[in-house]
Amino acid sequence: MVAEIVVFMLMAKLSRRFSLRAILLASFAAAVIRFLLMGWGVESAAIMILVQLLHGLTFGAYHAASIAAVNQWFPGRAQGRGQALYSSLSFGAGGLLGALISGRTWDWLGSGWTFSLGSLFALAGFVLVWGWVKANTEVDRPDRAKNGDPVQ
Repeated sequence: MVAEIVVFMLMAKLSRRFSLRAILLASFAAAVIRFLLMGWGVESAAIMILVQLLHGLTFGAYHAASIAAVNQWFPGRAQGRGQALYSSLSFGAGGLLGALISGRTWDWLGSGWTFSLGSLFALAGFVLVWGWVKANTEVDRPDRAKNGDPVQ
């Protein structure tokens, strides 16, 4: 929890330095690592401390960047709908699907493989952001796109 609060406090600075796409990619990459460590390194206090620190990226940076992206994709009066859609899909449907799958796999496969499966879902998110958000220049680097600079 402390890690995500620190990330929330630094997000304005981070978003000036890095694109929303880069922040989202870092968040998903950290989630892949975090879930693998959580599943297989639970007996190590040092690994669990690292897992908690990674939570700042996997939730804090992801959530802040996602809200910023939603606000860009759903301008003006549509922002409320965009945020409702984001919350419904990520926390509602995503939480439901994650709970159903992990509930089924925990007894069958064990915690290590259940968290490894979660890591695969995070990897899928990384791939989706890599392939889809890259094409959306407004979200990728809006400060550079407005100045006529090429967006990477």
